[in-house]
Amino acid sequence: MNKKLNVGVVGLGRIGQRHASNLLNRVPRARLFSVCSPAPAEVKWAQRTLEPEGVQVVSEFDEMINLPGLEAVVIASPTHLHMEHTLAALQLGIHVLCEKPITTNLALVCV
Repeated sequence: MNKKLNVGVVGLGRIGQRHASNLLNRVPRARLFSVCSPAPAEVKWAQRTLEPEGVQVVSEFDEMINLPGLEAVVIASPTHLHMEHTLAALQLGIHVLCEKPITTNLALVCV
């Protein structure tokens, strides 16, 4: 079976860029499908580095998680957005790998 999992990365700071590069070059069963960041410098990096490889680059998380074909997402956004991004992806049936910590507010996870 040669099917690859279509994975997106949200947040393209240092760790997000590392996740994107690893997915693109080192994970044979995954395809770096899309990335997103609201930061102009990070978007420029992605357009220069990832778009030529067929990766979709967007600036809005909601746009990325609604791209047809996205199956999983790596959350590498700022910590205060981890929980929001994780829940939004899970509600759409998208698999999630979230950088730690999931939140800095324990009340958000103790429902």
